[in-house]
Amino acid sequence: MTLSWPTAVAFCAAVLFLFVAGRLLVWPLRVTAKLLINALLGLLGLWVINFIGAGAGLKIAVNPFNAALVGLLGVPGVLVLLCLPILFG
Repeated sequence: MTLSWPTAVAFCAAVLFLFVAGRLLVWPLRVTAKLLINALLGLLGLWVINFIGAGAGLKIAVNPFNAALVGLLGVPGVLVLLCLPILFG
C-alpha cells in the first residue's frame, strides 16, 4: 500500500491540529483546578483560624474581599489576612 504526499500531509496536519486543540483545552482545566484547590485550602485555613483563634479573640471575617483574596492566594492569603490587623491595627 502506498501513501500519497497529499494524504501524508493531511494526516500530519490533522495530528498537529489535534495536539494543539488538546493543549488548548487542557490548560484552562489546570488553571481552574489550581484555583479550586487554592480556594479550598484557604477556606480550610480560615475555618481553622476562626475555630482555634476564637478562644484568643482572633477572628477573620468571611466577606467577599476576604473570600476572593483567599481564593486567589490560598494559604498565603490567609497569612496576609492575619498580618493586616497587625500592620494597620
